[in-house]
Amino acid sequence: MNVLQLLKERIEDELYKKNKPRTVVFWYDEQGEYTVESLKEELADQPIHVRALTRNNFFSLKIEIETENKDDSFLLYANFAKPEKEKNYLLDMELYGIEFKADTTALFAEQLQVSDALLRDMMQKYPEFFKSAERKEKLKKVLKPQASEREFEYAMLAVLTGAQIADMDKIAQNLLMAGLQEDTNELYKSIVKRFSKKQLFVLLGQYFGVHIEEYTLRHLMEHILYAHFQRYAQFEDATLQKKYETTRANASALFVDDWLQMKGREVLEQYMQEIEGTFSIVELLNDRPTEHYADISTFPVIDVLLIEKLTTELLHHTSNLEEWKEILQNRLKMHWANRNERIRGLLTVLVHAVDLTMHKTLLKQYDTRIPLYVQYASDLYLIDQAYRRFIAGYMQLENREVLDELAEKLTNWYENKYLSKVAEETNYTLDQAELGKLPKQAAFYKENIEPIMQKESTRVFVIISDALRFEAGAEL
Repeated sequence: MNVLQLLKERIEDELYKKNKPRTVVFWYDEQGEYTVESLKEELADQPIHVRALTRNNFFSLKIEIETENKDDSFLLYANFAKPEKEKNYLLDMELYGIEFKADTTALFAEQLQVSDALLRDMMQKYPEFFKSAERKEKLKKVLKPQASEREFEYAMLAVLTGAQIADMDKIAQNLLMAGLQEDTNELYKSIVKRFSKKQLFVLLGQYFGVHIEEYTLRHLMEHILYAHFQRYAQFEDATLQKKYETTRANASALFVDDWLQMKGREVLEQYMQEIEGTFSIVELLNDRPTEHYADISTFPVIDVLLIEKLTTELLHHTSNLEEWKEILQNRLKMHWANRNERIRGLLTVLVHAVDLTMHKTLLKQYDTRIPLYVQYASDLYLIDQAYRRFIAGYMQLENREVLDELAEKLTNWYENKYLSKVAEETNYTLDQAELGKLPKQAAFYKENIEPIMQKESTRVFVIISDALRFEAGAEL
């Protein structure tokens, strides 16, 4: 049963059950949830006049009710609290009339399916929130039945942040997406006004494991990103660990991973790029072994560091190629390789650079006792394949300066060492009388066309197709 149904019952009780010739009903609605027009519409089937009771129309109402229409019933609706007796100029009318007290709180508790005591406590703590009918309607949609105090507060925050469900992940995401500066974050300002700044940070702190007296939205974001960073790091920095200590690191890390899969991840990516400077990531990782941070995907600068480090090692022949190839392949599956075209391009080109460097040993293993074409078809073609992929990827990069020296060095080896060796061995093979099973182009007419012409007088068409590089064909 809603408030208006209760009101109708009260009117009917006065007029019909109690058999009164008329009644004057006073309704003081401090929250002002109704208008006189809406009440007139709702009570159109009732023999009662609806009038607005204001702070300055006492006299005109008294004349109308007690002189002009003294036999009619009236509902006097006031959108303010009942005044004190000394200031109540219609007190004499109230004494012979009735006051309608709509227990809207009890009705609202019933609609929310929560205890009356909990709702009253929430309304006392956060009165501003409940002054809006729109917010209360939204609360009905997100509050779970038989909610606890924390669940109730989560639901209120969901309404204030526009979250579809009363889940702290969604609440925090919407709040942080609106900005890390409190003075420009409209959602934060709404929470401060209609909820509680202190309780907001208490709930956020409990969920993300941040246990410090006072902190800001930016500090919270730093805590969350550090937890994500540390989850995949193979080391601990005492200074950062002390500053960003958390008891719910996994919840924070999962929050970041989930956000990166959702709409609005661009905002989080911006925060990551800003905060990597706050953490001094370059200085933190520069002198550490690669394995300490190879699995961290939080900040894009980590990919940059790995790219620079591998490039240097390839130039100085100090890299563990197998380990590096595994690292690069893993990095290509991570967030920044998928979101940043330059990072993805550089990592891909370096995979081919590592392959080419690994295949250099094939040239050293060349066996002069085995025909060149046999060894080429077996494994030497991998050098051509790796170099083609490397140089093609390198040439497509827009900002490739970081790889210029490496490209020059690998090209120098490819042209002056590898191709020179292959050319030398090719010339040697062609000079030999016995070429194994390889057909000679010079004998093509004699061996293929002439036998046909000798059998019959006809025209013969020969299709000459350009050669397909063996290494290119091998990957088809």
